[in-house]
Amino acid sequence: MNHPGDLFPPGGERPIAGKVFKAAGEFESGSPVSGTSAGAASPADHAAERICLEASNIVEAADAAGVTLRLVGSAACRICCREAGHLFVALEREAPGDLDFVGLRKQSHLIVQVMGKLGYESDRGVMIASEGARHIYKHRENGDVIDVFTDELDFNHKIALKNRLELAAPTLSPSDLLLSKLQIVEVNLKDLKDAFVLLARNEIADGGAAKTIDSRYIGDTLAGDWGFHYTFTTNIQKLRDQISVFAVDEEVKRMVERRAADLIAAIDETPKSMRWKLRSKLGAKARWYQVVEEKGDTF
Repeated sequence: MNHPGDLFPPGGERPIAGKVFKAAGEFESGSPVSGTSAGAASPADHAAERICLEASNIVEAADAAGVTLRLVGSAACRICCREAGHLFVALEREAPGDLDFVGLRKQSHLIVQVMGKLGYESDRGVMIASEGARHIYKHRENGDVIDVFTDELDFNHKIALKNRLELAAPTLSPSDLLLSKLQIVEVNLKDLKDAFVLLARNEIADGGAAKTIDSRYIGDTLAGDWGFHYTFTTNIQKLRDQISVFAVDEEVKRMVERRAADLIAAIDETPKSMRWKLRSKLGAKARWYQVVEEKGDTF
């Protein structure tokens, strides 16, 4: 069986310091973001390329202004896993529908300035009502809507990100992207496809270097919250149940299955907090997650 390096070509990694983001020409037709050969891009491929280019431009503009923004959601998965673009095609994964970012709450006023220079107007009412936890921006010309969440993602389960935004760029780390996809209680096939590609492209590692899924971090995150643990592990099993029907190479399927099993084993072995143990006695008899009132397709 080949190792991950045999399945995917090297490259695509960029250091956080300096200019770390994709330039405009790097999201042309045939790029790993779309996964198609040059000249064969479909309308969905072009849509994915356009939104990924806009995402990278926003993060680069923020970086130039000393503002930290990291992409999350389906566009983030495509950029993080750009060398595996052919898998998104094989899985018939729809193009990203919008853009979502995570930033720092203390930089909220600077985020507004950066977005304003890029042609986006802020919904001040949302920012005030959320006390800066969420920003919504709408482009003055094309109507594109962008969400920015600060310090954390707080949907069905909370993911603290304030101290993790410098681990990767222009997206969240692969570990945090996987958590964000599998924290969704009513997970859909699109989310499972994104999780599949994340596991296909990133090895499981204890400690988590670049381009890895950090099993220790995920295990520790879930060990303090039984509800999050239940949702995440339930969704991992849903993914494993789905793998056999995905129209991708059998070797890739086996690799993802092995990595999913390794991740579950690491989660199971992580010592659980007293809070986790007490909540586990109640199980799923009581609601174990927060109700998300907006963004039914969370990302």
